[in-house]
Amino acid sequence: MIPSGAFQPSSQYRDSEKADFDLWRNIMREFSEELLGNPEHSGYERPVDYMNEPFLTLDGAREDGRLTVSLLGVGLDALTLWDEILTVAVFEAPLFDHLRRGFVRVNDEGTIAVRDKTIETRPFTWPEIRGLIEGRRLAPAGASCLHLAWQHRDALLG
Repeated sequence: MIPSGAFQPSSQYRDSEKADFDLWRNIMREFSEELLGNPEHSGYERPVDYMNEPFLTLDGAREDGRLTVSLLGVGLDALTLWDEILTVAVFEAPLFDHLRRGFVRVNDEGTIAVRDKTIETRPFTWPEIRGLIEGRRLAPAGASCLHLAWQHRDALLG
C-alpha cells in the first residue's frame, strides 16, 4: 500500500502552506518520494514546484480521467492517536505502466517489495486482498484501505 504519509506542507516557507494545503498535492508528493525515490519533502527545503515532473503528469492524468482519487474515510489509530485520511488512487493501465518505469526499489523510508527484480504488484482480487490483510504485515490504515477499496470496487472502477 503506497503511497502513504502525513498530511503536511512540503516546506516551512510561508507560501508553501497555501500551495500545499491540498490533499491531492500531498498524495502526489508521497508518490514522488516513495515510488519514484525523490527526496523527502520534509519541510526544510524550498517549496515544491508543481509545474515540474512527476506532478505535471499526475495532474494531467487526474484532469483527463486516466487517474482517479477517492476518499474512503477518515480514521483515528487507537494506538498512536494519529488521524488518518484513507484514500485510494486508480490508474489506467497505460499510465501506470509508464510511471512504473521510474519506480525505485529503495527510497528514503525503506524498501519496496520486489519479485524477479521488479516492483511487486498483485492482482486486485479478494484472495490477494484477504491474504495481505490476514498476513498482518499491513498497518491498520493500509488494511482498511484495501478492505474499503474492495468493498467499493464497482464505484471505484466504474
